[in-house]
Amino acid sequence: MTSDERRWEHAWLVLSLDLTRPFYRDLWLMISEPEDFQSGVRQRLIPVLADRIDYATNYGGTHYRLAAWFTGRYGNQAFSGLAFWVRELLKTEGRDRRPERQWSVLMQRLADRRYEAPGWVSALCHRVTTDYQRAFDSVKIRVEGVSGLTPSAWDRQVFVDRDTSQASIVDTICLVGWSNAFLEVWEHHCAALSSEQLAEIHRHGQRIAEAPEIRLKRSEIVFPGSWRFALASYHQELQTYWSRTSSRG
Repeated sequence: MTSDERRWEHAWLVLSLDLTRPFYRDLWLMISEPEDFQSGVRQRLIPVLADRIDYATNYGGTHYRLAAWFTGRYGNQAFSGLAFWVRELLKTEGRDRRPERQWSVLMQRLADRRYEAPGWVSALCHRVTTDYQRAFDSVKIRVEGVSGLTPSAWDRQVFVDRDTSQASIVDTICLVGWSNAFLEVWEHHCAALSSEQLAEIHRHGQRIAEAPEIRLKRSEIVFPGSWRFALASYHQELQTYWSRTSSRG
């Protein structure tokens, strides 16, 4: 199984789970009728999950069938969006989603007067941190509400067949959901900042990065907001999708 196939394998399995479905919006997925979507994914996974060796050595064919079905059902544009999500947003460990994690920590600290940031930086970081904490807690509470429940029959089958666990999927939901929440809050409060203002925030982030209670490397602090360019098209489509689905409801 290639690294790209492994990434898609993880994605299709995560998306098929009953545990994941209530969090599609937090995960920034643009999939209407989630139950119908999951049914289609499961129909194509059931025949191949039982044979672990064949599943691993011939996964490319499984992904092809899933991608062909998805494109036929939802269209090429929807698949392009899903591919972006798999490549850029569904990340779970190591260096994954590092900018969001860095700046959620740094802005929390810069909101504290003890770190001696300029008044406007401190005030901005306080607003970002307050809204992010609210979104963070929302995801956390809802995840805790389902993580203790008995897994569905399908979820249990996936956990056993693919040597994963409910706890691992919960960690994925939290990491992706919290990272997305930070990006949404950043977009609300910081999208209009000039490059000079962002540079000043960056300097103060670098200044405090290596403090013992933070322990980040100064040289690895990402320039704040640099993620906006790669994310812009997907985020715009997401806003349109949410607006359209909300009006239907």
